[in-house]
Amino acid sequence: MHNNLTKEEIINLLESSDEELFVIANKIRKENKKEYIHLRALIEFTNICKCNCLYCGLRCENKKINRYRLTQDEILNCVKNAVNLGYKTIVLQGGEDIFFSDDFLCGIIGELKENYPDCAVTLSLGERTRESYERLYA
Repeated sequence: MHNNLTKEEIINLLESSDEELFVIANKIRKENKKEYIHLRALIEFTNICKCNCLYCGLRCENKKINRYRLTQDEILNCVKNAVNLGYKTIVLQGGEDIFFSDDFLCGIIGELKENYPDCAVTLSLGERTRESYERLYA
């Protein structure tokens, strides 16, 4: 099996039994990623959210959770601990909290990339403008 499946091959796989699809997917994964497991350090730095998505426990109308925001120092300390534990990918995650401006987040990401240049950074911050994400990426 190869990675460049034809449309017909994809349709056949999707119409086949789940087991066949998993066997082929696992074979392709092994060819490309070997047997490595990639762990990511998830740092949920705020559980405050302006949205009220019914599926989400962070939604603004959920009054059953204690809300919090980590400070920049607390976030960077979590990153330091994660790196010391061997994590190579840091996920900064939070609700759609308008407190965390692009300037604030760019400062944290910049420090993270400066202090831990061999770590990847992933963001899970909800919906932001394209310009915002381009700035955070830069």
